[in-house]
Amino acid sequence: YVRSSYLTLQITLKLLLFSFFAWITLELAYTDHVFNRLPNRLTFSLMAVGLTINLTGFFVPWIQAALGCAVSYLGFRLFHDIQLYSRGVSGIGLGDAKYLAALAAWFGIQAVPFLLVGASICSLVGYRHRSEIPFGVGLSISAIGAWGYVAMSAYLL
Repeated sequence: YVRSSYLTLQITLKLLLFSFFAWITLELAYTDHVFNRLPNRLTFSLMAVGLTINLTGFFVPWIQAALGCAVSYLGFRLFHDIQLYSRGVSGIGLGDAKYLAALAAWFGIQAVPFLLVGASICSLVGYRHRSEIPFGVGLSISAIGAWGYVAMSAYLL
């Protein structure tokens, strides 16, 4: 009886977390598509919850979540600064950097390359006729795909 209660609680918690994750992800995708902005209140909320739940290693070990969060933000920040100083315009917004860091807080550093490749493909294919490409939409699509992969691998392995 105790084991089934624990399993039920764990499944319920994962469904609640997925609902929160999906809601914020869809709101970020919409906001970036319409306004070319990723609000800090949404990205920081996503980041805080991701780091908090992984304190116990719920999805990935906390060190992987924290390292992914820091490395992905600093990498995007470096890319932003290099483009800004060399070309005079930023090629990518810092909202995208914070959003990628928030996703890395959920999925860990090992997921960052897959999130970037998936987001790049989605953004380039979906917005090839637009002068400014909202990268956050691609990150959102890639993130939902990553969540699906995590959920499937948890049940299949």
